[in-house]
Amino acid sequence: MKQVPTDVDNFVTLREENYYFFDKSEYIRELERQKKFILLVRPRCMGKTLFSSMLMAYYDINLKDCFQELFGDLAIGQRPTEWANRYLALRFDFSHVNNANIDKLESVFNEYCRIRISEFLKKYDWVFTQSDRAEILSVKDLKNAITLLVEIAHNKGQKIFLTIDEYDNFTNTVLAARGVKAHENITHGEGFYRAFFSGLKGTFDRIFLTGVSPATYDDLTSGFNIADIVSLMPWFDQAIGVTESELRDMLEYYRAEGAIERTADDIIAEMKPWYDNFCFAEECYGVAQTIYNTQMVVRYIDSLVTRGRAPQPLIDTSARVDPEKLNFLVMSDDLGDRKERISIVKEICSKGYTLGNVEIAFQAGSAGEEKEFQEPIVLLRYSYLWALR
Repeated sequence: MKQVPTDVDNFVTLREENYYFFDKSEYIRELERQKKFILLVRPRCMGKTLFSSMLMAYYDINLKDCFQELFGDLAIGQRPTEWANRYLALRFDFSHVNNANIDKLESVFNEYCRIRISEFLKKYDWVFTQSDRAEILSVKDLKNAITLLVEIAHNKGQKIFLTIDEYDNFTNTVLAARGVKAHENITHGEGFYRAFFSGLKGTFDRIFLTGVSPATYDDLTSGFNIADIVSLMPWFDQAIGVTESELRDMLEYYRAEGAIERTADDIIAEMKPWYDNFCFAEECYGVAQTIYNTQMVVRYIDSLVTRGRAPQPLIDTSARVDPEKLNFLVMSDDLGDRKERISIVKEICSKGYTLGNVEIAFQAGSAGEEKEFQEPIVLLRYSYLWALR
């Protein structure tokens, strides 16, 4: 029987160790029709990291001999694209920078990136000679080191696929803990993260970013149209998360294995009010299936399989928005009219919902003399509704 994939966000591990998998591989083909620089924004615990891990495995040239094992029975494995296993794959996960002392954030960020680059060079030691590795790691400026790395790879006929998970994780922490000015110091002008980001465009052949908000992205790029933001595209609406039909298939699988006794209808009726009703593309609202939170679905089914009952409490607290960040959005004087924001919270609590436009991008700081959130209310709606989930 396939294992329930609790706390497994590595695609190769999931496939090699016989975990249940929601096949989202068909979206790889659609992603290749977009620009080569892609941003995906989704709430926490929806499956962004596993999806980016799947992309890493699909494009990694080192895994070419494992393609059938990893993808053979999946949708993309039946008809792979020409770019399968054609790249060197580099990954950063900036959630690992999040716990740093803000005053030491730049040095911690640089150290983390250099560790990942060093691991990357060892991973592809058949491409990079010892002399190449020493030259790249000796460059003190991180942006220049990355540029040199890509240049050497290209000179040897190799292209690099870059993924960055949680690209806005530590910047959101800075915003909540220190406010807009501190956020601007790292994402504007000569800020270290702005400098890092500016070196990405035109360097890597393909880039895939994940995060929970477009705010940092808009600041870092100053509104330049350098990426496809697929978050609100209808064809991508169900790529992250679990549809009801996918959930039903999973429940029927474990029922057939004798691991679950309750009917799928009974289980879905209990889960739906708690884990369902995500919809990201306006065109899909009321038409396509809504999306269940992946982590909560897996946690629930794992409890059924291992304990014979639903988990208690039904909501996984780790999927909630950080209360400190939420409090900043509601109460901070840096974000304009606090009374208006508090009225939105009251509206949500009394009615159970609030209506507002969904913005594709907005800046934490605006250009010019005034430095304010351009869309604080939209960001508040976005974050508070996820918190209520």
